[in-house]
Amino acid sequence: MPTEAFDVGDLKRLSWTTKNLAGALADPTAMALKVRLPDYTLTSKSFPADAEVVHDATGTFHYDLTFALAGRYVVGFHATGAVVEAERLELWARQVEAA
Repeated sequence: MPTEAFDVGDLKRLSWTTKNLAGALADPTAMALKVRLPDYTLTSKSFPADAEVVHDATGTFHYDLTFALAGRYVVGFHATGAVVEAERLELWARQVEAA
């Protein structure tokens, strides 16, 4: 599980692709995105229902995540239907001290 660190207030574009069994980019029937925030609240978005999950091209998506709280963020992408895939990543945000 990849880990990256950011500062509170940063914006990170999370991009991912989905591929069929032949390895070609392909669109899933549905895509669920879940973000667990450091305070353990869960944000859920989905494609095609939510505009925040952006379909850039065949099999290519992104979501812009703003780090509002310091701590650990766990992000999961789950494709279903025509393409079945899942990916999970962990990101950290730290509070920036005033100089």
